[in-house]
Amino acid sequence: MGKTYAEIGEELGRKEASVKGWFIDPLFKSEFEALKAEGIERAKASIAESAARAARRVIEILDSDDERPALSAAKDILDRAGLGTTSKAQIEHKGTINQGYDFSYMTDEELERELEKYRNEDPHYIELKARVAELEEELAKYKDLAKG
Repeated sequence: MGKTYAEIGEELGRKEASVKGWFIDPLFKSEFEALKAEGIERAKASIAESAARAARRVIEILDSDDERPALSAAKDILDRAGLGTTSKAQIEHKGTINQGYDFSYMTDEELERELEKYRNEDPHYIELKARVAELEEELAKYKDLAKG
């Protein structure tokens, strides 16, 4: 959370109104935003560098002679790769299975297209699909980090 105009003014020995005026000035505002963006980029770079070290450290722990930390590292790696423990889902169906429809004439591809229509309306499926995509992206990052 940022500081108030009054807090900034107090630190710099200026009045709150003066500080407010600075943030209204387009030149000051653009320079302030540029410096802020630069600081954010430096922080991101530092975090990315630390992430590579952290990934290497987890891999080192994986080879530990002590089973407890090695198992913990293995679980962490598998979880982040999307291969961790799965959660169970209970499916409840009401009604008949085919409700009088004959699907025998449909190819596998046609059946898959029909199923996809229903899947895309299911909020749980949509959420799961998004999570899988996130995990695939994260796995790709870890693979890149492991190469570095």
